[in-house]
Order: sequence, then structure tokens, then C-alpha cells
Amino acid sequence: DRKDKQALVKIQQLAEEISLKATFVDKGYLNSLCRNRPHQGFVLKARPLEFEEISSLERDGAQRKENGAAPLWLALDEVTDPQNM
Repeated sequence: DRKDKQALVKIQQLAEEISLKATFVDKGYLNSLCRNRPHQGFVLKARPLEFEEISSLERDGAQRKENGAAPLWLALDEVTDPQNM
């Protein structure tokens, strides 16, 4: 019985909601997918992040959304482990 069963159930529910295929594999395979980096028993295969140059971002909220709200930009440094969030 997993100590993180609630998290597993929630992840399964979220995956089903967006028709994301979930596959159960052994820890050794997860380790190989992560190149032996920490994974807490869950791995998501995804395409690499796409970054924007800071010079391409809007200045002073010049372009507001239809509802009048200015865009919010969040700059994070060295955030690669999801537990850092």
C-alpha cells in the first residue's frame, strides 16, 4: 500500500480528465527515464519548455487583455525540481 495513494489517485483523475495515457512501470524504468534524478514515483514525458527572451515581453502592460487586465510575468531562476515550487 503506497503512502502517497491520495496523490496517485488525484494524478490518475487529472490524467483521465484530459485523456492523458497513464502507464504503470517499475521504479528501475522510472529511474532510467529521469537519468537517475529524483522523481517521487511519478514521471511526465513532455516536450522541452519554450523560453521567451525578456526583450520580447510587453512593457508597462501596454497590451491589455480584453477584460482590461495587464499581463503578469513571473521570472523564476533555477527552478527545475517541481518541489521547489
